[in-house]
Amino acid sequence: MTSSAGGRILRLVASPVGVLASTAYRARRQAHVQEVRRKLGAKWHAAKAHPVSATGAGLLGSAPTRSVCIKYVPHGRGWLCHSPDREGMVRGTGITMDNKGFAALQEKVRGQVITSDHPLYDASRTVYNGMIDKRPAAILRVSQVADVIAGVNFARDAGVSLALRGGGHSAPGFGTCDGGLVLDFADRRGVRVDPAAVTARAEAGTTWADFNHATNAFGLATTGGIIGSTGVAGLTLGGGIGYLARKYGLSCDNLKSADVVTAEGKFLTASATENDDLFWALRGGTGNFGVVTSLEFNLHPVDVVYGGVVIYLLEHAEAVAQLFRDYIATAPEDMGIFLGFHQGPPVPFLPEEFHGKPVVVVVGG
Repeated sequence: MTSSAGGRILRLVASPVGVLASTAYRARRQAHVQEVRRKLGAKWHAAKAHPVSATGAGLLGSAPTRSVCIKYVPHGRGWLCHSPDREGMVRGTGITMDNKGFAALQEKVRGQVITSDHPLYDASRTVYNGMIDKRPAAILRVSQVADVIAGVNFARDAGVSLALRGGGHSAPGFGTCDGGLVLDFADRRGVRVDPAAVTARAEAGTTWADFNHATNAFGLATTGGIIGSTGVAGLTLGGGIGYLARKYGLSCDNLKSADVVTAEGKFLTASATENDDLFWALRGGTGNFGVVTSLEFNLHPVDVVYGGVVIYLLEHAEAVAQLFRDYIATAPEDMGIFLGFHQGPPVPFLPEEFHGKPVVVVVGG
């Protein structure tokens, strides 16, 4: 959600609001994950046509005898790899390529391929978390799905690392890599709302601020993030807790379908009626098996909602937490509120002596 500060009360752009799922709801999600793992074991853990392995940030070449799958890391726009003989991350060769090597990729795509000798390189490699300072060999500014297919095929065949940047909000920096190729979806931020079907489709670079702006015009919304700069794709594939979660479930529960480019370079649509086992994986199965290029969501009627943020001194943390616990246990589902610890933000309504100091924050509406 996005907000505009001007005092203690903030206007939340899309929302009747929500908080963490209940204990019973979390139990249902855990059962769902276990079922996903069971279903995926038979079909998706053997991508034999194009065996590859991966690091936490991309594709890497592997021995041709190994049969593995590439998995999209929830909330990180990176890749993980699972193989029949080893569960978890598989390290690859770490192959890098010089600038000239990416000329062949530029011939196959409409988007711009930015290498280290390009004047936009430093700006293009920058990610949301300023502590992450990686230097990819090239960044492909994706213009369409055909670019994604070409980028995946190029990285796989060349044996270079591949990282995926959706909204770019990944705190651990999975949206970039050193010496490899980044597929950057920053230019793919379109949202198409179908008010008759009460759905919306978002491209992979869309942020929740983009999504909320589009759906709010129709009096509709779905569970999104806590702040507007979070990417729609990464949050949804990681579960997706937001202000509407108590009433409408997580972001992944509202996912109706997704378009996916697999590690083999194939384009698939996953939904409850098409590639349903892959759809299970997208909705909480700890990762999927390709690059999600767009996501379709179910929407819900939501009018303008007013929320707020209240900041308490750290010395009151125990009392605030107890009050929060007692209140939320019986609060209506329309009420979405979060409690957390934060560094005092430099906002006008917080005295300057508390800026940067540990505080307790309650936000919602």
